[in-house]
Amino acid sequence: MDKMTEVRHKQSKAAFVEDCRPLKIPFRPLYSKKQRRTLHKINLKKPTNQTETGLKIRTHKSNSD
Repeated sequence: MDKMTEVRHKQSKAAFVEDCRPLKIPFRPLYSKKQRRTLHKINLKKPTNQTETGLKIRTHKSNSD
C-alpha cells in the first residue's frame, strides 16, 4: 500500500510539473527587482553594445576590472 501511494504521488507530481511548465517559464523573472536595478545601472554606465557584460560583472568581478 505504501509503495503504491508513493508511485502514485510521483506520477501526480510529474503531471503537475508538466502542467505548470508552459505557464511558469515565461512569467518567472530571471532576476529579483534589486538585481535588475543594479544590472540596469551597470548597463547605463557601460556602452550599449556591452549590455550582456552586466551579468559577467556580477559573477566575475576580477575579470571585469
